[in-house]
Amino acid sequence: MKFIPYYRVSTQKQGNSGLGLEAQKFIVENYIKRIDGTIVSDDFVEVVSGTNKERISAFKSMSLDTLLSKRPTLLAAINEAKAKDAILITKDLSRLSRFTLLIDYMISTNIKFVCAEYPNDNEMMLKFRAAIYEDEARNISKRTSAALQAKKARGQKVGNPQNFTNEGRLKAWESIRAKAKLNANNKRASAIICEYKAKGMSLKAIAEKLNEMGFKTSTNKAFHKTTVSRIYKRYCLS
Repeated sequence: MKFIPYYRVSTQKQGNSGLGLEAQKFIVENYIKRIDGTIVSDDFVEVVSGTNKERISAFKSMSLDTLLSKRPTLLAAINEAKAKDAILITKDLSRLSRFTLLIDYMISTNIKFVCAEYPNDNEMMLKFRAAIYEDEARNISKRTSAALQAKKARGQKVGNPQNFTNEGRLKAWESIRAKAKLNANNKRASAIICEYKAKGMSLKAIAEKLNEMGFKTSTNKAFHKTTVSRIYKRYCLS
């Protein structure tokens, strides 16, 4: 079976650093190996904005053309899959889209795709998952919009860079750089966490497995279920 991998990260920072991407690649490539498949193209990696503004505006102008215009890399991956008669593969459905409109389009036009975390899902299950993701995104959009309006009503500035001093921005940047270096081990551990969590393993069991394998946290401590939970949310759900 021929596959074309597609990955989506939420921010440019994640795209540059590999945060989130490494876990996706681990799960996708492991699945392809398990079924003795073949990758027939370079990876398609898309950076899609996760800002509050984008989340809110997405539902105000939602159409198939609009959604596809915002996802040029996904569209290129789809065309490549058609040209090579290959299967588009991604970690999970939310990496393709959180909108039922786009998922319905792919299913109705017979675009072959599979999610490595649940490869045996039929069309009904995929549509059900898509509906859940869209409902979740819609609720987040509503809550975010309400919170921003409340801030404005109180006279607070929203997203204004002048609220931060140069010294504060410099410290934040240095902190991000330091954490990026320290978290190399966590990035490797995240791929394992995503894989085992997808198989239904408990957070406690995953922590014990990581400790058995000799992994340490960024502060050189043993893993606990709270640490695993934090990394799972940061790397696997982004």
